[in-house]
Amino acid sequence: MGIFSARKLKQKSKKKRNANKTSNQQQATTHVSGIVKEMINIHVKSPNSGIKTCVKVELCKNKKEVLAFVPCDGGVLNLDENDSVLLEKKKKKDVTNCHYFVIKFNHICLKDFCNNKEKYFRDRCYSGPG
Repeated sequence: MGIFSARKLKQKSKKKRNANKTSNQQQATTHVSGIVKEMINIHVKSPNSGIKTCVKVELCKNKKEVLAFVPCDGGVLNLDENDSVLLEKKKKKDVTNCHYFVIKFNHICLKDFCNNKEKYFRDRCYSGPG
């Protein structure tokens, strides 16, 4: 390291920064599948008061455990342990450490299921007379 080495140091640090960005972009995905491990109640931050129910999910690709928020009213009641879920990467600002939303469970879209519960159960579970 000489007196005139500032330019070389700047170039090295710039290369390191660019290398880190490309490696992070390759790992980033928007949708991830996983398996439900347990239900957790979380207190939300100050502007909203209450308890939100989240799900602890083990991701299939790297076996990490993450928190996922279930968006619909009563959506958590339909989820059981060891259900397969599809997660979307979104942040819920008032819930800490929750970076994922549940989109599907057991290959059923959660919003469609919550909006048409009676129709879903009538079509799938009711066998009819005879």
